[in-house]
Amino acid sequence: MVASVAGVAAFAFATDLDASGTTRTVVLVLATLVVLGALLTRGSCATCERNPPRPRQTPESVSLQIELDQRPGLEQGDEKLTVTFEDGHRETMRLHEYGRVYAIPGLYEEVVQARLECASPATLAESLTREVVARGEEPQHLRALDLGAGNGVVAEELRDRGVTAQLVGLDSEPEAGPAARRDRPGLYAEYLTGTLEDVAVGPLVERQQLNCLIGAGALGLGHISTKDFASAWDAFPKGAWLAVTFPDSVLSRDGDDLSAYISALRRSEHGSEVTHLSRFRHRLRMNGQPIFYYVMVARRTH
Repeated sequence: MVASVAGVAAFAFATDLDASGTTRTVVLVLATLVVLGALLTRGSCATCERNPPRPRQTPESVSLQIELDQRPGLEQGDEKLTVTFEDGHRETMRLHEYGRVYAIPGLYEEVVQARLECASPATLAESLTREVVARGEEPQHLRALDLGAGNGVVAEELRDRGVTAQLVGLDSEPEAGPAARRDRPGLYAEYLTGTLEDVAVGPLVERQQLNCLIGAGALGLGHISTKDFASAWDAFPKGAWLAVTFPDSVLSRDGDDLSAYISALRRSEHGSEVTHLSRFRHRLRMNGQPIFYYVMVARRTH
């Protein structure tokens, strides 16, 4: 850039010695434009250098082979996969052994998101942001507590839809927080390891100015008790948003605490108004059979 500017300046000076005033003016204007263009280009390149695209690790990039247990009749918590490493070493693990899954970069995305086509993170994020916009609010102002945050898949889906504020993650799996920082750095202002029983949600909401509670797949399989979940939601202020996904069987279970609580929310109890409830295909089982969930979005009214 410096050489280009010096060349134009020298030419402008030489022209100034023997040209008319008009010529001098034109040349000087051209020189100014060259300098400005060079500075803008330099600034743009500097930005690219500061924020290079971050390649996502995949099982292929770390030389893994993955086999899924396709036997019929397995419950979600019993499904297994076998990973063969480059040196021939093999490990078999349950899909819900999240610590072991998260420990291998890209394994969760390859199995759950790609092969089993898990739609909960995207469905939750899309449903929530759509309802927020429909109420005349901006998704960028959402500050969410992410239950069962894992390695940050839901947080990334929200960021892709305009949620620019950092989230707070909570997961009982000790490997989840490090995996989120490794795979999706910068999405969480704070990441807590533990359960809702271990967290004082009220002070956390106040400290981080949270106005949204989310949980993709965190309800209905024994991950979080209904009592703890209800207490957590009660800690959020008026106008806060709630977005969760849960198995479709929850709504048909008589005498079930979670079923009763969600039914109460739908009746506008617990200071809440359900604005969206729909059934969708959560993911595939390893044998190819579909698993259906509901996505629910609600707003705290008082």
